[in-house]
Amino acid sequence: AVWFQLNASFPMRDASPVELEKFWASQLQADIAPGHRWECLGPNNVAGRVTAVTIHPNNPKQWFAGCATAGVWVSNDAGESWTPTWSRFANQNIGALGWLAQDSLVGKLFLFAATGEANMSGDAYPGSGLYQSTDAGLTWQPTFGAPQGIAGAVDQDIRTFPRRIGSMAFRNFRMAFGSVFLDNSLPAGLYLMDLESGAGLTACEFWGRRSYNCHCVLFHPEDENTLLASIEPDGAHNGLWRSPDFGQSWVHLTKGLPSADQFRRTSLAFAPSDPDVLYALAADRRNHVLGVFRSTNGGNSWREILGGRYPRERQMSYNNVIAIHPRKPECVVWGGMHLYRTDDAGRHWRRISSAQPGAKDYTHSDHHALLWPEDDVIISGNDGGVAITRDGGRTWADRSRGIVSSMFYGLDVAPTNGKIFAGGTQDNGILVAGVGDAKEGDMVTAVPGDGAWIAFDPAAAGNLFGCASG
Repeated sequence: AVWFQLNASFPMRDASPVELEKFWASQLQADIAPGHRWECLGPNNVAGRVTAVTIHPNNPKQWFAGCATAGVWVSNDAGESWTPTWSRFANQNIGALGWLAQDSLVGKLFLFAATGEANMSGDAYPGSGLYQSTDAGLTWQPTFGAPQGIAGAVDQDIRTFPRRIGSMAFRNFRMAFGSVFLDNSLPAGLYLMDLESGAGLTACEFWGRRSYNCHCVLFHPEDENTLLASIEPDGAHNGLWRSPDFGQSWVHLTKGLPSADQFRRTSLAFAPSDPDVLYALAADRRNHVLGVFRSTNGGNSWREILGGRYPRERQMSYNNVIAIHPRKPECVVWGGMHLYRTDDAGRHWRRISSAQPGAKDYTHSDHHALLWPEDDVIISGNDGGVAITRDGGRTWADRSRGIVSSMFYGLDVAPTNGKIFAGGTQDNGILVAGVGDAKEGDMVTAVPGDGAWIAFDPAAAGNLFGCASG
C-alpha cells in the first residue's frame, strides 16, 4: 500500500511533467539496484478501464487507447494487437486524447494526451499535466502551453493547471479543455488557449473563480469562435452553455430543457453530417439518466427524445458518452452501463450490448469512450478495455488483448506453488494465473464484478479465499 501511495503522489506522479522528467532522469543516472528488473506477467487477456480512444486522422488502422492507470497504448492493426507508447515515468492516469492539425506547419499533426481521469469515482486519480507527440505517439513531450515549435509557447504553473481533463477541443490555433474535480484543493473548470496570442492557458471565470466541473467542450464544426460546453457550478448555472466569441461571453441554453439544477454530468456531440444537429446525454442528481436531448438549430432549442426509457441506468457521473452516425444525424448511440441506439432521432430505441459473457452482443459494461468512424463500425472504450462492432451493434468483439492495464486492488501468491497467484481487480473480478490451460501471461476469472482482497490457503494452492462486489 505504501509503494502504491508513493507512486501516485509527489514527487513520483504529482509534480509538473517538466519536473517529473528531470526527476526521473536523475534517478536513471543513479540506479542503486541495477540487478533488480521487473518482468510483466500480465494479464494479456484482460484489460482494465479505458477512458479515451482515438484514431489517427490519416491511418484508420492506427488506434490509440488511453487507460485509467496504464498510460497510452497504440495498435497498428485496428485493435488486433497493442503496444505501450507511454513513458513509464510519466503520470499513468489518462483522461483524454485528441488531435490538433496545423496547416500552417506543413500539415503537422499533434497528438495530445491529458493526464488525470475525469470519471467521477473513488479510484479515478488526478494527473500532472498535458503531453504532446508529433510522431504519432513514438515520443512525448510535456507541455503546459503551446506545443514545441509553435510560436508563443509558454510554461504553465502546475498549481493553476486542471488536474482531471476529460474533454479536449481543437480548432486551428485555439484549444479548449474541460476538467472536473474530486478535491476542492485542485483547480478545475473550462480552460482556453489561443496559440497565436501566446497568452497561455487561461481559466474561464464566467461561472466564478472557484473550481467547477466542465464535463464536455466542443467547437462548432463551422465556426472557430463558437464553443458549446456542459457546465456544473452546482446550482442554477448547471447545464448547457454557448459562447459566440471563444469564451468572452456565454449564453445559457435552456429552451426545452429541464431546470438547470437537475443537470449533472452531460456529454455533447455534433452530428458530423449536419452542424445544426447536436445531442446531449445528461445525468440527474441521483446519477441516473435525466434524458437524451436533441437540437436541430445549434442549441437554440431542445427536445427530450429518450422518453423515460431505461430508468435503471445508473452511475451516469462515471459512465456517460454519446456518438452520432457519420452520415445520418438521426442515428445515435449513447453509453452508460450499457449501450443504446436509435435510428429515427429517438422515436424508437434498442439496447445493443449484453452483460452476459458469451452472448453475441456481449461487451464489457461501463462505457467511457465512443467512436463512430464508419456506417456500421462503432468502437467502445470501457471498463474492460476496447470493443468493436462492425454490424451496427448486433455483434461485438473484444479488441483489448495485449493492453496490460488491469487495475489490481490486492495480490497474493500461493505459498505451495509460486507460479500460482491471484488478485482482485476493478470491474474484472478476481483473476488467477497459473491454473487450467491458460496461455502464459493470461489469467482466469474466478469471480466476476469488482474483485478485492484475496488469500491462498497456506497448505493447498487450489483453495483461494476472496471477496468481490457485483
